[in-house]
Amino acid sequence: MREKQAKPTFRDEVQLSLDAASHIPAKLRGKIQHTLDDMEAPAFVRAVLGALLYSTDPARGFQSPASAFVLQHCLGNRESTWLSIQLIKRAIRELIETYRIPVGSSQGAARGYYFILNAVMADTATRPIVAQIRGLLRHVTSLAPHAPAVKALTGKLEA
Repeated sequence: MREKQAKPTFRDEVQLSLDAASHIPAKLRGKIQHTLDDMEAPAFVRAVLGALLYSTDPARGFQSPASAFVLQHCLGNRESTWLSIQLIKRAIRELIETYRIPVGSSQGAARGYYFILNAVMADTATRPIVAQIRGLLRHVTSLAPHAPAVKALTGKLEA
């Protein structure tokens, strides 16, 4: 009688994807592995991280609506409901700010998230953010140009 093999878990599949992702630098691979192994990390954060590994097109990245089924699989939800875009954005923010995993977002017709793998990708990812910061600074400067906090920010950004 043939023994039934256990179906690999999503965690196993993600680990295989990480092992096969030779384009990801070793330092970043270490951060990704650490976050995947961190049981304190929320499941949805680990799910989004796992889904990012499935992205095969760096120009398009991980597209939240199209790849939500991957996240559901990781979270153990086999139903056809979708994770909210807000939850995915929250996970991306946590990956960047808490776990220091460099993730960029594409804003064109093909919106999505991707690992930042080099300086060019980092520049592309940060350019719109810096432009937004400068716009906000112009706004607050016009509202309260002499406020100490505004002066401090202006000095830091001009340096």
